[in-house]
Amino acid sequence: MPKYPAAHGVFPELPVFAMAVLSAGLGQLFCGIAMQSGLKSVGFARNALMEMGTSKVFRKVGSPGMAYAAGGAPFVHSLLFCVAYWALDCKPPVSPVLAAMVLWACGAFHGLVIDFCSIRYSFDVTLYFAFTTLINAVVMGAVVEYIYTTAHWA
Repeated sequence: MPKYPAAHGVFPELPVFAMAVLSAGLGQLFCGIAMQSGLKSVGFARNALMEMGTSKVFRKVGSPGMAYAAGGAPFVHSLLFCVAYWALDCKPPVSPVLAAMVLWACGAFHGLVIDFCSIRYSFDVTLYFAFTTLINAVVMGAVVEYIYTTAHWA
């Protein structure tokens, strides 16, 4: 088993931790905006966006819940991920990207399956959320990995 520097298991200094959380949150925001714009021409995404805009199951865009989902949740998600990565004592070869994908499979994807089975909306919406949340998790993990590699593990 290869040995890694002690820095891999140490909680990062507060400025590095804050930079990782804020940067990963911004990365998820920009990724979400890009995917919503870019996926409008793809069949399942177009159907999902139309359904989310007209269905009474989903909150309206101007509601406080949607404001949190669009603006606050990426930062909370990044904060929880950075704490979990440290608390689970993850070290290479478990990179932040791999950890984000595993946590996504355990949490977000499972939640989407439960939502699909219990709330009345189409499979297109489930597929859209599964795809976009997985890409967001990968972006978040890549940003955290880059910051940790350059400022924390260096």
